[in-house]
Amino acid sequence: MQDPNALFNSMEALRLLFENRIIHGMTPLDVRPIDLYTGQPADEADAAISNTYQNRKLYGLPTQGIFTANTAPKSNMMYHTFTGTDISCVASVGNVVSELRGLTTLSWSIHRGKQTQRTMGKSSPAGRGRGSRTVAGTMVFALSDHHPLSEIVPDDYPVKQNTMWSWDPNQWKPMILADMIPPFDLVVVLWNEYGNASVLPIYQIDIVDEGSVIGVDNLITELSVSYVAGAIDPISQAEPDANGNIDPFNLTFSSFSDMWMRREIVTEGIAYSDLEKLYENQFAYLVTKNIGLKP
Repeated sequence: MQDPNALFNSMEALRLLFENRIIHGMTPLDVRPIDLYTGQPADEADAAISNTYQNRKLYGLPTQGIFTANTAPKSNMMYHTFTGTDISCVASVGNVVSELRGLTTLSWSIHRGKQTQRTMGKSSPAGRGRGSRTVAGTMVFALSDHHPLSEIVPDDYPVKQNTMWSWDPNQWKPMILADMIPPFDLVVVLWNEYGNASVLPIYQIDIVDEGSVIGVDNLITELSVSYVAGAIDPISQAEPDANGNIDPFNLTFSSFSDMWMRREIVTEGIAYSDLEKLYENQFAYLVTKNIGLKP
């Protein structure tokens, strides 16, 4: 009877030879592959095709050093680009949605701190710890006779910007500055003349800075505000609804909008943290299963 630990002992010997650099990853071993489901050696036909990537994974052979082409569907770039005239923005404070008019420039950035882990005696980092994420950016408005962000504040909000200045003290009421506006969501809708559309949602925007410059050399006066945000979704393709509109808040049908649930799971860090963990777990599983190493 064959030793039941023969396979384990052989793999352990190979591991020691590899770690001590006696053999390398491409050393031919002339070992017939076995089927992990039956434990039987593969026949010659199976051994001939086991060099392909998929069969190596099936047999549990090392796939290290083998590159494969990405077969995921690719989006055609033709007619799928946008200019500034193809963009409109919609803001929501709570459940009140308003068009954000006068916005001429929008920028955003995503920063995530990643601490480098160093190992003594090695110049290259051993790894990086992933920290918290910060979303921030700038909005630039064409300045008119009123503050552009005053229009997104609901009418029933206790303190609202005056649209008309009054010299009568009896008509004075508390006024709201930009940094006092409650956090709001902003959905950027991009829709070109070919009918291709995309959306870019930014959640829980909170204004932190405001500034403007007025000068005789300026043909247009602009107002710039800086913000921090709770979360952001990557720009994604969108399809018009039954009425032919891009309506992320579902205003035309006056029914429940999935934006509520999407905002909650994104701002709470559920969406991306869980997906990131799933990706790491899947990667670790593939490493353990197909390469035979511990993650």
